[in-house]
This record gives sequence, structure tokens and C-alpha cells, in this order.
Amino acid sequence: APLRVKKALLSAASRASATSDNPRELRLVGSHPIILKALRQLIDAGVEEIVIIVGGKCGEAIMETVRSSPLTAFAKIEFLNLGASYADGYAASLARAKELFAPSEEFLLVTSDHLFETALIAAVANAGLPPGGGARLLAEPEVLYYNHGELPASATRVRLDGDRVLQVGAFDNMGPCPLDAGLFLFSAGALFGALDELTAQGGHVSFVRVLEKLVEQQRLHSVSTQGKLWV
Repeated sequence: APLRVKKALLSAASRASATSDNPRELRLVGSHPIILKALRQLIDAGVEEIVIIVGGKCGEAIMETVRSSPLTAFAKIEFLNLGASYADGYAASLARAKELFAPSEEFLLVTSDHLFETALIAAVANAGLPPGGGARLLAEPEVLYYNHGELPASATRVRLDGDRVLQVGAFDNMGPCPLDAGLFLFSAGALFGALDELTAQGGHVSFVRVLEKLVEQQRLHSVSTQGKLWV
């Protein structure tokens, strides 16, 4: 069945990616870079338009990798290049994409070095936003399969009431709560509104703080992986 939401945003401009000589997006899975695997899965799921944010040391290399792949024939792929000197982090890179989305537009936000079964992408794209708009995140309930040594420092857990997210926090501090899997459905108004509000307060804005702001507004809900695969 066709996806309800067919547009996706990826940022390969996190601090880790922007400052690395070998970002995860360009590391090989089999014979292909992770970024191409991620894009292939989005396209196979039915996504038709993809915006990729790049910046830092390897931004140009990531763009060239994507542009030289045959995937560009199967989806509209555009880049937001923040420049080789960019090092302001993930959330700040997302804020720079605001003008590419209409205020009421819905889109998938996809962690650029994660891979998801196409059925998971479809489940999130077709989930619909919570009442009043906001966002949904993909939550992995089978947390016993994961330990901190296998996950990046940015890994977060979520505390749920049904599908509503009550709390977002660091992996070590949340106990046996579901894991944020790194795939989201956002309304542009919810994401960029939270980013604007937090940026106006000054200081560094993390993506977890964006999620916390939506929790405060009771506008963040979840979709379960239901045993489907992601890495």
C-alpha cells in the first residue's frame, strides 16, 4: 500500500559525523556505504522525496557518494550543505532545514546511520500524528537484547503510558524502558517550533531536549517495532 507520508529528512551533520574523517554514514555494510543502504530502504518502502543535510569534513564525500549511486533515479534527493566548517551539532543542523518544509507538512526524520526493515518505515509513515499534531518515535521494547557497550553515547530510552511518551532520558538512567530506535514521524510545526523555542533560550540545543519539549507539551507518542529488525 502507498505510504501516507512520502518525504524524509536525514542529517549527516551531527558533531560525530561532521568532525570525523570516517563518518559512520560512509562505512561499508557488505559492499555499500550505510547511507546508501539507508536510502535504499526508504525508497523500497515508498518514500519519494529525501532531504539530506551534510556538513563538516566529509559532507562533500557523502554528497558525491549519493549522487554517484543509481538511487537518484528512484527518488527526488536534495542536499542542504552547511559547509566544511560546520560543527554545531545534530539539532542545529535540523533547524537549518526549516525553510524546506511547509508548517503543516509531515515527514519522516531518519537517523542517517541506522537501517530499518521497510515494514518499520511504513508503520511509522502510516501511523498518523497524535491528536493536535506533534510527533511519533519508533520504540524498541525488547531492550534486553541491547547493552550500553553496543550503543552510542547518544542512545536514549523512553518511558511510555500506552503509546504516549512520558519521559525521554539517557540509556543508563531509565531502567528497563523501551529504546528510542531513531526513526520519527514529525509535523514541521512541532519539530521546528520546538527548535525555535529552545534556541531562543540560548545555549546548546540537543535533540533529546527537543523530544523533552514535546513530552512537556504532551505531543510525543510512539510506534512499537513489534519485533521487526533495525540496527
